[in-house]
Amino acid sequence: MKKVIIKIFPFLFLAILFSSYSEITNAGVTEVKPDYIYGKVVYSDNNNPVNTGFVKIYLTDEFNNEIKILCIEKIGGNGVFRIPKEYVLNSDHPKIMAYANDYDNANPLFKTFTSDISSVMKKSGDYDMIISVDRNMKLK
Repeated sequence: MKKVIIKIFPFLFLAILFSSYSEITNAGVTEVKPDYIYGKVVYSDNNNPVNTGFVKIYLTDEFNNEIKILCIEKIGGNGVFRIPKEYVLNSDHPKIMAYANDYDNANPLFKTFTSDISSVMKKSGDYDMIISVDRNMKLK
């Protein structure tokens, strides 16, 4: 019996060692998740990035006729924005809005875009969502 334990011990020791090593090295991969969803706002006519404005995530309560704003994020110079993932994943049917904050003679540079967030959740390259907005034709 003693010989069997001595022969099994090295294999048992290695099995325990490798299983704990596996848990340590895989812990970072399975537990680390991005906290943000990244998106890009582009013009619908040529796909150039919008370089100003805001993206708003909100919920509508049609029964009480109320709107609950979850977050407002600035659109960066290259059209990129990021929103906390919790607002998209943990909310019931969130909506998204992209709107201009830059005006030319009291006219916004692009038309306000509103939609259910599910309609813009399309993985495209580095982005989880792409919002395509129409230029304000009054400016031309």
